[in-house]
Amino acid sequence: MEIVLYIGILVYMYLGNSIAAKIGVTMVMTHSTIILVLLFVRNLFFFELENILQRFKVEFLVVLIGMITMLLKYITGDVAGIKLAFFFMIFPVLLSILLETQSVFTKYNIRNIVLFFFVTECGLAIIEKVLGMNFFTIVTEGVLINSNQWSFRSTAFLSHPLANALVVSMIMGFVLTSSMRLRNKILFVLLGFVSLLCFNARGAILMWGIIGMVAFIYVLKYSNRVRLSPIMIITFAIIALGGVAYLMLHHGFGGRLVHDDIMDASANTRMEVFRALSYITADDFWYGNSKNYVSITQKLEAGGVENSYIVIILNYGIIMFFFWFMGCFFFIKTLLNTYSKVSKWLVFSSFILVGSMNNALAGTVPWVFFVICVHSFPFVGKEELKKQLLLYYLIKNKSKKNENYSRFNDLP
Repeated sequence: MEIVLYIGILVYMYLGNSIAAKIGVTMVMTHSTIILVLLFVRNLFFFELENILQRFKVEFLVVLIGMITMLLKYITGDVAGIKLAFFFMIFPVLLSILLETQSVFTKYNIRNIVLFFFVTECGLAIIEKVLGMNFFTIVTEGVLINSNQWSFRSTAFLSHPLANALVVSMIMGFVLTSSMRLRNKILFVLLGFVSLLCFNARGAILMWGIIGMVAFIYVLKYSNRVRLSPIMIITFAIIALGGVAYLMLHHGFGGRLVHDDIMDASANTRMEVFRALSYITADDFWYGNSKNYVSITQKLEAGGVENSYIVIILNYGIIMFFFWFMGCFFFIKTLLNTYSKVSKWLVFSSFILVGSMNNALAGTVPWVFFVICVHSFPFVGKEELKKQLLLYYLIKNKSKKNENYSRFNDLP
């Protein structure tokens, strides 16, 4: 059934609002998640209920919080909120359970699927920027389209520039924590950073400027471990910085950093976003109302409610926000339990901090990509990964003779 899982992940990654609108698909989230949900249900029959509840206590706690939220939405008559709560609170956790039960070999293949999406996502963003046109444009609040060459924002496969930027940033973080060769890490991160310039996402660009400096100092300090001389590292850094500066100054990449005032109207909206809570009723504050978003956006005279946590409170209420936040904290802590402190910092910076600068964390897509990445990017050393893959392959194919295992000697 691995092939069905791979197809399900590919469908979810590419069947977003942009492409769905282009090919006439409605109820996008239902269609993009159906394969993965059915696979989860199928897998339930292969586990004893008591064992799976014991193994995934934190995950099922989050599911319970999601189910209570859906019940509250039903009681308050917020029908749209029921569907919203399922996809935002419950689906990512169900997917996490599904992926946790997969073999190392399957997770390794999923990592390759993520990297394929990453390359095509970044490639499309760069092509859109060069041509000055969006291939799969959906006009949503806060999206700036073609007003100036420097303010153009690529929309790639995930529609909104900020959603694209958060997913790309997060994958870059996991790439740095992975067992890949340093050369491959550098290539992926550079490709991702150029695409962040195309999305014109200032928060993500600035955050990766900080991460890049820290990573540079770290690699320079331990250059003997990566078999590179300090002169080579410094030379490469100067060339990379020069190339990025040239793109920004002469071709409009990341133009909102160069041409805009950092504290422009968009930034000021983020500072004043807490005014949104003053426009809702007491009941909506406690229990949430997913219908409030558009009207509050209009009252703020902004492109959107640019704060993930405020949006979550608007959708689900302060009570369920608190329980979701605590459940989510322990869920992430469990997933990253075996990661080193440096790897945890990279994931936190590239995902949570970047997402906290806008409203992207209030959407389902970034959380699903996070779950896929945290299960598919091995945090173990390359030699250990090689042993695990080889052991799995030998067990699965123990009846086959003269099998060629050389492909495990050159893992990316």
